[in-house]
Amino acid sequence: MSIYNDIIKEQTKKGNLGGKKGPLGDSGKKDSNKSRINFFIITGKVEEAHDSNGLADPFVRIGKKDSDGKVKWILKTPVKKETLSPSWSYETNEDIDLNEIKTLVVEMHDKDLLSSDFIGEATIDISDLENNDILYETIQLYNKKKDINKPSASVYLSIKKN
Repeated sequence: MSIYNDIIKEQTKKGNLGGKKGPLGDSGKKDSNKSRINFFIITGKVEEAHDSNGLADPFVRIGKKDSDGKVKWILKTPVKKETLSPSWSYETNEDIDLNEIKTLVVEMHDKDLLSSDFIGEATIDISDLENNDILYETIQLYNKKKDINKPSASVYLSIKKN
């Protein structure tokens, strides 16, 4: 037996090469309780400039909110530089257990050199996706620290069950 086999065997025991989480394990098996959800983030609008040039560098992230209210971020769009009207046309698929997750959180941020400024957020009820419906709408985002009555941004997106 070679030293390489010993290394692979030891790493497999630690879960680095195999098991349920490793790249050689059974992580590719689909969980029967999860549904494949297609996210298509199309465009957005930022209501106020966030940078000194009068524009913003926006990106959107979407997270699933569990029953405890904790958010696990599942996607992030690329940053669109120097615009108040970003066009992402960003599409991805995620596996989500629709029996457990009924709410998604949508946030928009302005990317700066070392950090990101919060622009706004909204929650989306996805319970209708169990019936193979599609959500295709403009989501108004609000910054609760500034003005709860005036949207700070919006995102046009579709979410559907595959």
